[in-house]
Amino acid sequence: TPHAVARIMAKILVNEPVQNATVYDPSAGSGTLLMTIAHTIGENNCTIYSEDISQKSSNMLRLNLVLNNLSHSIPNVIKANTLKDSYYLNERFDYIVSNPPFKLDFSDFRADLDKDSNQKRFFAGIPKVPANKKESMAIYLLFIQHIMYSLSETGKAAIVVPTGFLTAQ
Repeated sequence: TPHAVARIMAKILVNEPVQNATVYDPSAGSGTLLMTIAHTIGENNCTIYSEDISQKSSNMLRLNLVLNNLSHSIPNVIKANTLKDSYYLNERFDYIVSNPPFKLDFSDFRADLDKDSNQKRFFAGIPKVPANKKESMAIYLLFIQHIMYSLSETGKAAIVVPTGFLTAQ
């Protein structure tokens, strides 16, 4: 995620002093969005939580936490398939930032998502798997629902969505 986008997201979300905030990214990558919002809040005023499907990205995020004075959050970096097996499914967060993987093919685990235990989390439904172009599946709709489900009652979120998401029919 470009740093300029991360700065704009952080400024929109954090517009007053904050204490003891929890910040989550369900598709953290190396943590650009998390680092930016943590610096805006103040490193000593927040705890970072993250999930990412890539072990390499999770390792890079741990290094970024050390380099950005956020070492206290290292135990909260989880390598997981957020949609299928979210480690933080029962947690609620004050701030959530995310740049979901827009072109992830989730057809291998779609059936696992379509069960009664996920009805509250995926309240708007699970997108169908298209016959062609599986890489164009609307996985960001699943991430948006997961993020809304994961917010605390007073929580705020900022999500990067694909161009055309708001104007598509």
